[in-house]
Amino acid sequence: MTEDGGTEIGKLLIKAEECSAFVSLLKSTKIEAFLKNDKHFVYADRHLLVMAFIYMVRAKLPITEYSEEYFWICLSIAHEIEEEITWFAEEVLPWIYGELWKDKLAEFYNQKWKFFKRIDSFGIVSKTQSNQVCILLNEGLINQRERNQEYINSWVEEMEDFLGKEEEQKRLPMFQTIQCTFNCDC
Repeated sequence: MTEDGGTEIGKLLIKAEECSAFVSLLKSTKIEAFLKNDKHFVYADRHLLVMAFIYMVRAKLPITEYSEEYFWICLSIAHEIEEEITWFAEEVLPWIYGELWKDKLAEFYNQKWKFFKRIDSFGIVSKTQSNQVCILLNEGLINQRERNQEYINSWVEEMEDFLGKEEEQKRLPMFQTIQCTFNCDC
């Protein structure tokens, strides 16, 4: 712990109030509903959530700016940096804008680009740093979100069959429309 009450993880100084603000943000109505709906942690697993938090810290956001808007932007950036399936990043759009999401694409991408520049285009987060920050956050909601890769592989195969190669380019966010067929109770 540093003199000002923060914890250094790598070159990142994280303050307790930043951890609290992020955990509170995850309990906001819209984000909580999003996380509950993501039963298999496809869109927000532990690592992606921690990455979103780390981006907020890297941007030196004041606590008053820990908002849903920045959460969605950070989560979308985390997807683009970390995931092989790049269109997962778009799945947050209906959660942000509702049915008007198509009209807001340019605005969202502009805000996302501005934020990415604010963190000096530094989106990489090591698994070691992610695990250390996860321990620091000490939030069950985050810790329990361990993705089942077998489910993801099955889901991606179905999506590819459903969309076809030509359709993949013009697909829409489908978070709320695809039914789980992975032999579970969701």
